[in-house]
Amino acid sequence: LKVLAGEARAAIEADELPADEEPEQIAFELLSIAVGLNQAHQLHADGAAPGRARRAARRVLGPA
Repeated sequence: LKVLAGEARAAIEADELPADEEPEQIAFELLSIAVGLNQAHQLHADGAAPGRARRAARRVLGPA
């Protein structure tokens, strides 16, 4: 989480993410998405999980 939060902080400082975002929250949400993707893929063979995870990450990170 510390690495993800650091990257989020750097993105905020570079104006790549909104200044009012909390780096630790971004890191938590991205990790949660990754864990959910892994479980859906490994435990349920959910072929739609990667697409759902990408959409969720885009919501957290905003448009490219």
